[in-house]
Amino acid sequence: MKKIINDKAEKIRIFITFSILGILLFISCFWLIIKTDEVQGAWYNQDWLYRKQIIITTDGNAYNNLSVLITENTQSLITAGKLQQNCNDIRFTDSDGQTELNYWIEGGCNSINTHIWVNIPTMPTTNKYIYMYYGNNNATSGQMTWTGSFILLSDSQCSNGWSANSAFYNRFPYGSSTYGSLGGGGSHNHNGSITLTTGTPNYTTYARDYGTGRGSAATENHTHTGTASISSVTISPPYLSMIFCSKSELYNINGLIALFDSTNLPSGNWTRYSNLDSKFPFGSSTYGSTGGSTTHSHTVSSGTTSYQSAMVAVNYGFGDWNPQNTNARYGHTHSFSTSCTTVNHMPPYITMIYAKHDNSEDLSINKIVTMATNLPPLGWDSFSALNQKFPLGGSSYGTTGGNSSHTHGITITTGAASVSYVIDGGNGEGYVSRGDHSHYSNSTNSPSASNLPSYISVLFIKRRSSLATAILSEEIQNFAPDSPTNLLTNEEINNKNVNYSTNPFFSAKFSDQNGNDTGTYYEIHVNTSQDFNGTVMWNSGKTPIGPILNNNQSPNINYNGSPLGSGITYYWRIRFWDNNDAVGNWSLTASFITSRQPFPPSSLLVDGQTNPSILLSPTPAFTAIYSDVNEHNAIYYQIQVNSNNSFNGNVIWDSGKQSTLVSNGTRSPDYIYNGIQLIGSGNTYYWRIRFWDYDNQIGDWSDTAYFIDDFNHQYFDGIQMNGIRLD
Repeated sequence: MKKIINDKAEKIRIFITFSILGILLFISCFWLIIKTDEVQGAWYNQDWLYRKQIIITTDGNAYNNLSVLITENTQSLITAGKLQQNCNDIRFTDSDGQTELNYWIEGGCNSINTHIWVNIPTMPTTNKYIYMYYGNNNATSGQMTWTGSFILLSDSQCSNGWSANSAFYNRFPYGSSTYGSLGGGGSHNHNGSITLTTGTPNYTTYARDYGTGRGSAATENHTHTGTASISSVTISPPYLSMIFCSKSELYNINGLIALFDSTNLPSGNWTRYSNLDSKFPFGSSTYGSTGGSTTHSHTVSSGTTSYQSAMVAVNYGFGDWNPQNTNARYGHTHSFSTSCTTVNHMPPYITMIYAKHDNSEDLSINKIVTMATNLPPLGWDSFSALNQKFPLGGSSYGTTGGNSSHTHGITITTGAASVSYVIDGGNGEGYVSRGDHSHYSNSTNSPSASNLPSYISVLFIKRRSSLATAILSEEIQNFAPDSPTNLLTNEEINNKNVNYSTNPFFSAKFSDQNGNDTGTYYEIHVNTSQDFNGTVMWNSGKTPIGPILNNNQSPNINYNGSPLGSGITYYWRIRFWDNNDAVGNWSLTASFITSRQPFPPSSLLVDGQTNPSILLSPTPAFTAIYSDVNEHNAIYYQIQVNSNNSFNGNVIWDSGKQSTLVSNGTRSPDYIYNGIQLIGSGNTYYWRIRFWDYDNQIGDWSDTAYFIDDFNHQYFDGIQMNGIRLD
């Protein structure tokens, strides 16, 4: 029993373990799918500062060239200075962030609900991501063009940017594939007149022999014609005068009336407009007049028939008709009256649901039917059910009726003949033919006439429904970092005194247009040439650092290249990567000079002469040009004068280390000789000089110079020469 329990517990434990692993695996896969879907597309164009990712939720079907509706609060973007006032800088791209998509702004720029239709070339069976870009003050409009206008109805004055369309005054809207054709009429008379034909005689005509007793009846199967005029009548169908309002964008529709093909109105502030039930909207500058009817008749005039001439056959009682015995002719007319049937003159129609919108910011305008001057480029379809029809208001959609034309039935009724006749039967006997006959009533149809009232043709269009869309948070374009500035070597700009025996350190200022970005990598090049085509001393490669806050100086970066030489100018540059791994441009070139003792002095002069053979005095002046690669001033000097050019002979003068101040690249002041007295011996003496720089580094000795101990005049020491003139 215990064994069974243990086995069962083990199975439960294994089941739970695998269940947990399965759940974790599912979560991992789902996370990977989400992350795959959310792969960030490349940035469309560096001139656009912002973008938002948009999710299009699938309905499980794949589509080509699908219009989807995006609703964006452009008012807040414009207020924040991120979007142009006219929305010209809006752009849309596919999932890659760069392939442009066609779009059209249906209405509402600078509003909290701007409607934008975007064409999706390929919509998969899964969710899709696209991008909306904005933030370019120099951009011109990129949307698809539409030169048309929407047309809605109003029971008050047009407002909110809508204007009354006078083309509809005294006209009914008539569905068509084009806008603006005029036709129909307010009245008609079926061409004004009609020719009528009587029926056959009603056989009240007869002739009787009063002299012989022989009965004789005269008859004839004849008809008459007559012309009657038809009165003109108004044929307007039942109507309610409305104001037709036009606008190039479908927005701010508060108080306006649209059509629907369903009693299931969109959620929101729509109310069925029953005032138009069983009526057609009729254009006017004011609202509320009613009129029209569904039927009409005409008044058709009475008159006299045409003259009738015919042979009369007389029966003599012999059982046959003997027309040869009747050689007399007769003629007559009849008066007539008419009647006209009443007909229905409703034009072709389909019942539509009219509804009124009462919230300008309400978004529930999907599936509405409006009139338009032409079809918008995206988001709308022609509503072909209204082609060649008039929209009749009703409580339900879809009832059709009416005809494009009609005729009337017209009946003619005649009176008695206009005259009586005496007929000679051929044997001299007289017979009387009575003229009190009439004709049977006869009916005919009037000419056809149009049922179309005065109209203007207009497109009826229906707004599509859209897959659900959701706009994600704003992304700011990740600009690459700026070129670094404030390049410091050992905390100095273009440092001219870097100790070559110890590695220098570098730093620079990181800045980025994306205020929250930080510097995360650097790269430094150090080279012997300003164009970096010389000897590569150090190439750091992409190296982690930081993070360096925006507009801050980087930490010091220690040199890690080849050993540096003494007194050499090196050139360096730096660039940074930001936290989005975007690399910036190289900085300008900076330099540093490694430290070196002063160069050997040059241009040695004694009494202003190079290697003079005659001195000006026993205390000549010594001078030289000081030069230091580190551009330091000289603060000490030393001069040695010796009898030997190797300076191992007799020391004539050694000044020792003496204070001075000489700027780099300039001549030193005169240093006055202060050694063994010169007496004009004619001996040649050799001399050299060196300097110490600002860092107390002792420089190299100069090249050896010389002078000859000789003078160009004699000196008399201690002898008074007053009163003696020497020429």
